[in-house]
Amino acid sequence: MFYFLSKALVFLINPLCWLIVLTVYIVKTSSQKRKRIAFYLSLFILIFMSNEIIINEIMSKWEIKKQKVDDMEVTYDYALVLMGQPNRVSQAMQMYKNGKVKNICLLGRQPYRDYKSKIIKLGIPAAHLFVENKSRNTYEHAYYFRDFMTSVQPQCLDTASFIMITSAYHMRRAIKCFDKQEISVVHFGMNYLSYEADHYDLLDMLPSPIALYYWKVLIKEWFGIAGYKVMGYI
Repeated sequence: MFYFLSKALVFLINPLCWLIVLTVYIVKTSSQKRKRIAFYLSLFILIFMSNEIIINEIMSKWEIKKQKVDDMEVTYDYALVLMGQPNRVSQAMQMYKNGKVKNICLLGRQPYRDYKSKIIKLGIPAAHLFVENKSRNTYEHAYYFRDFMTSVQPQCLDTASFIMITSAYHMRRAIKCFDKQEISVVHFGMNYLSYEADHYDLLDMLPSPIALYYWKVLIKEWFGIAGYKVMGYI
Protein backbone atom coordinates (compact mmCIF):
# COMPACT_ATOMS: atom_id res chain seq x y z
CA MET A 1 0.00 0.00 0.00
CA PHE A 2 2.79 2.42 0.93
CA TYR A 3 4.45 1.75 -2.43
CA PHE A 4 1.35 2.83 -4.40
CA LEU A 5 0.68 5.80 -2.12
CA SER A 6 4.25 6.99 -2.67
CA LYS A 7 3.68 6.94 -6.44
CA ALA A 8 0.43 8.90 -6.12
CA LEU A 9 2.22 11.46 -3.96
CA VAL A 10 4.48 12.35 -6.90
CA PHE A 11 1.54 14.23 -8.44
CA LEU A 12 0.80 16.14 -5.24
CA ILE A 13 4.38 17.36 -4.67
CA ASN A 14 4.86 18.77 -8.15
CA PRO A 15 5.07 22.62 -8.07
CA LEU A 16 3.54 22.75 -11.56
CA CYS A 17 0.50 20.90 -10.23
CA TRP A 18 0.26 23.45 -7.44
CA LEU A 19 0.19 26.22 -10.03
CA ILE A 20 -2.57 24.50 -11.97
CA VAL A 21 -4.67 23.99 -8.84
CA LEU A 22 -4.15 27.59 -7.73
CA THR A 23 -5.05 28.92 -11.18
CA VAL A 24 -8.27 26.93 -11.25
CA TYR A 25 -9.04 28.10 -7.72
CA ILE A 26 -8.53 31.74 -8.68
CA VAL A 27 -11.01 31.32 -11.53
CA LYS A 28 -13.59 29.39 -9.52
CA THR A 29 -13.65 31.16 -6.15
CA SER A 30 -15.91 34.16 -5.66
CA SER A 31 -14.00 35.50 -2.68
CA GLN A 32 -11.68 38.36 -3.58
CA LYS A 33 -9.61 37.72 -0.47
CA ARG A 34 -9.05 34.10 -1.43
CA LYS A 35 -8.25 35.12 -4.98
CA ARG A 36 -5.50 37.41 -3.69
CA ILE A 37 -4.07 34.71 -1.43
CA ALA A 38 -4.03 32.18 -4.28
CA PHE A 39 -2.50 34.78 -6.60
CA TYR A 40 0.34 35.58 -4.18
CA LEU A 41 0.99 31.89 -3.60
CA SER A 42 1.23 31.39 -7.35
CA LEU A 43 3.56 34.36 -7.62
CA PHE A 44 5.75 32.93 -4.86
CA ILE A 45 6.06 29.62 -6.71
CA LEU A 46 6.85 31.32 -10.00
CA ILE A 47 9.45 33.73 -8.58
CA PHE A 48 11.05 31.81 -5.70
CA MET A 49 10.82 28.20 -6.83
CA SER A 50 11.76 28.89 -10.44
CA ASN A 51 14.96 30.69 -9.41
CA GLU A 52 17.92 28.49 -10.38
CA ILE A 53 20.27 30.16 -7.91
CA ILE A 54 18.06 29.38 -4.93
CA ILE A 55 17.49 25.72 -5.76
CA ASN A 56 21.15 25.19 -6.67
CA GLU A 57 22.30 26.53 -3.31
CA ILE A 58 19.78 24.40 -1.43
CA MET A 59 20.49 21.28 -3.49
CA SER A 60 24.25 21.67 -3.08
CA LYS A 61 23.78 21.59 0.70
CA TRP A 62 21.50 18.54 0.46
CA GLU A 63 23.54 16.37 -1.89
CA ILE A 64 26.54 14.48 -0.54
CA LYS A 65 30.05 15.55 -1.46
CA LYS A 66 31.19 14.59 -4.96
CA GLN A 67 33.65 11.73 -5.30
CA LYS A 68 35.82 10.21 -8.02
CA VAL A 69 36.67 6.55 -8.54
CA ASP A 70 40.35 7.40 -8.96
CA ASP A 71 40.38 9.00 -5.51
CA MET A 72 39.09 5.87 -3.76
CA GLU A 73 41.82 4.62 -1.41
CA VAL A 74 40.03 1.48 -0.21
CA THR A 75 38.96 -1.64 -2.10
CA TYR A 76 35.46 -2.70 -1.11
CA ASP A 77 34.08 -6.22 -1.17
CA TYR A 78 30.79 -5.20 -2.78
CA ALA A 79 29.42 -2.30 -4.80
CA LEU A 80 25.69 -2.09 -4.06
CA VAL A 81 23.88 -0.56 -7.03
CA LEU A 82 20.40 0.78 -6.32
CA MET A 83 18.78 0.23 -9.70
CA GLY A 84 17.13 3.18 -11.37
CA GLN A 85 19.52 4.77 -13.82
CA PRO A 86 21.87 2.82 -16.13
CA ASN A 87 24.94 4.95 -15.39
CA ARG A 88 24.95 3.63 -11.81
CA VAL A 89 25.74 0.17 -13.20
CA SER A 90 28.39 1.66 -15.48
CA GLN A 91 29.99 3.33 -12.46
CA ALA A 92 30.08 0.04 -10.57
CA MET A 93 31.66 -1.68 -13.56
CA GLN A 94 34.34 1.02 -13.71
CA MET A 95 35.04 0.47 -10.02
CA TYR A 96 35.39 -3.26 -10.59
CA LYS A 97 37.71 -2.92 -13.57
CA ASN A 98 39.83 -0.39 -11.66
CA GLY A 99 40.19 -2.79 -8.74
CA LYS A 100 38.15 -0.64 -6.35
CA VAL A 101 35.47 -3.30 -5.69
CA LYS A 102 35.63 -7.10 -5.76
CA ASN A 103 31.96 -7.80 -6.51
CA ILE A 104 28.88 -6.02 -7.83
CA CYS A 105 25.38 -6.49 -6.41
CA LEU A 106 22.36 -5.04 -8.24
CA LEU A 107 19.41 -4.23 -5.99
CA GLY A 108 15.94 -3.89 -7.49
CA ARG A 109 13.74 -5.29 -10.20
CA GLN A 110 15.60 -5.37 -13.49
CA PRO A 111 14.23 -3.67 -16.63
CA TYR A 112 14.61 -6.88 -18.63
CA ARG A 113 15.47 -10.49 -17.86
CA ASP A 114 18.79 -10.71 -19.66
CA TYR A 115 20.25 -7.68 -17.85
CA LYS A 116 22.72 -9.85 -15.95
CA SER A 117 23.94 -11.57 -19.11
CA LYS A 118 24.53 -8.20 -20.77
CA ILE A 119 26.76 -7.11 -17.90
CA ILE A 120 28.67 -10.40 -18.01
CA LYS A 121 29.30 -9.88 -21.72
CA LEU A 122 30.79 -6.50 -20.87
CA GLY A 123 33.50 -8.14 -18.80
CA ILE A 124 32.11 -8.74 -15.30
CA PRO A 125 32.53 -12.43 -14.31
CA ALA A 126 29.31 -14.17 -13.28
CA ALA A 127 30.94 -15.27 -10.02
CA HIS A 128 31.36 -11.61 -9.04
CA LEU A 129 27.90 -10.39 -10.06
CA PHE A 130 24.86 -10.75 -7.80
CA VAL A 131 21.29 -9.71 -8.60
CA GLU A 132 18.49 -9.13 -6.09
CA ASN A 133 15.32 -8.58 -8.11
CA LYS A 134 12.47 -8.46 -5.59
CA SER A 135 12.79 -4.94 -4.19
CA ARG A 136 10.84 -2.01 -5.62
CA ASN A 137 11.92 0.95 -3.49
CA THR A 138 14.71 2.11 -1.22
CA TYR A 139 13.33 0.50 1.91
CA GLU A 140 12.94 -2.84 0.15
CA HIS A 141 16.47 -2.56 -1.30
CA ALA A 142 17.86 -2.64 2.23
CA TYR A 143 15.28 -5.05 3.64
CA TYR A 144 15.60 -7.73 0.93
CA PHE A 145 19.35 -7.27 0.62
CA ARG A 146 19.90 -8.73 4.07
CA ASP A 147 18.04 -11.97 3.29
CA PHE A 148 19.46 -12.14 -0.22
CA MET A 149 23.09 -11.89 0.84
CA THR A 150 22.55 -14.29 3.71
CA SER A 151 21.31 -16.89 1.22
CA VAL A 152 24.10 -16.47 -1.34
CA GLN A 153 27.03 -15.43 0.84
CA PRO A 154 26.59 -16.59 4.47
CA GLN A 155 28.44 -14.44 7.05
CA CYS A 156 28.97 -11.78 4.38
CA LEU A 157 27.07 -9.09 6.27
CA ASP A 158 29.35 -9.47 9.28
CA THR A 159 32.67 -9.45 7.47
CA ALA A 160 32.36 -7.68 4.10
CA SER A 161 32.64 -4.00 3.24
CA PHE A 162 30.05 -2.27 1.07
CA ILE A 163 29.95 0.90 -1.03
CA MET A 164 26.50 2.01 -2.17
CA ILE A 165 25.87 3.73 -5.51
CA THR A 166 22.77 5.84 -6.04
CA SER A 167 21.78 9.41 -6.92
CA ALA A 168 23.41 12.03 -4.71
CA TYR A 169 20.09 13.66 -3.79
CA HIS A 170 18.71 10.25 -2.76
CA MET A 171 21.68 9.10 -0.71
CA ARG A 172 20.53 10.39 2.69
CA ARG A 173 17.36 8.30 2.61
CA ALA A 174 19.20 5.25 1.27
CA ILE A 175 21.80 5.35 4.06
CA LYS A 176 19.06 5.65 6.69
CA CYS A 177 17.35 2.55 5.27
CA PHE A 178 20.52 0.47 5.44
CA ASP A 179 21.32 1.80 8.90
CA LYS A 180 17.88 0.58 10.00
CA GLN A 181 18.82 -2.90 8.82
CA GLU A 182 22.15 -2.57 10.66
CA ILE A 183 24.14 -2.77 7.43
CA SER A 184 27.11 -0.41 7.32
CA VAL A 185 27.67 1.15 3.89
CA VAL A 186 29.95 3.80 2.42
CA HIS A 187 28.24 6.13 -0.04
CA PHE A 188 29.15 7.03 -3.61
CA GLY A 189 26.88 9.60 -5.22
CA MET A 190 25.79 9.85 -8.85
CA ASN A 191 23.56 12.06 -10.99
CA TYR A 192 24.31 15.33 -9.21
CA LEU A 193 21.73 18.06 -9.79
CA SER A 194 23.69 20.88 -8.17
CA TYR A 195 26.77 22.48 -9.63
CA GLU A 196 29.66 24.48 -8.26
CA ALA A 197 29.48 28.18 -9.02
CA ASP A 198 32.06 30.83 -8.14
CA HIS A 199 29.48 33.46 -8.99
CA TYR A 200 26.09 33.84 -10.61
CA ASP A 201 24.98 36.27 -13.31
CA LEU A 202 21.66 37.91 -14.09
CA LEU A 203 20.63 35.14 -16.48
CA ASP A 204 20.65 32.69 -13.58
CA MET A 205 17.86 34.71 -11.97
CA LEU A 206 15.46 34.18 -14.86
CA PRO A 207 12.58 31.74 -14.25
CA SER A 208 13.69 28.20 -15.10
CA PRO A 209 11.48 25.14 -15.61
CA ILE A 210 14.46 23.01 -14.60
CA ALA A 211 14.43 24.71 -11.20
CA LEU A 212 10.81 23.66 -10.69
CA TYR A 213 11.73 20.10 -11.59
CA TYR A 214 14.60 20.10 -9.09
CA TRP A 215 12.24 21.34 -6.40
CA LYS A 216 9.95 18.42 -7.21
CA VAL A 217 12.85 15.99 -6.79
CA LEU A 218 13.92 17.54 -3.50
CA ILE A 219 10.42 17.74 -2.04
CA LYS A 220 9.88 14.11 -3.00
CA GLU A 221 12.96 13.17 -0.98
CA TRP A 222 11.81 15.19 2.02
CA PHE A 223 8.36 13.58 1.92
CA GLY A 224 10.00 10.20 1.38
CA ILE A 225 12.14 10.54 4.49
CA ALA A 226 9.15 11.74 6.53
CA GLY A 227 6.99 8.88 5.26
CA TYR A 228 9.69 6.29 5.91
CA LYS A 229 10.10 7.62 9.44
CA VAL A 230 6.36 7.36 10.10
CA MET A 231 6.31 3.79 8.74
CA GLY A 232 9.33 2.83 10.82
CA TYR A 233 11.50 2.15 7.76
CA ILE A 234 14.26 4.41 9.02
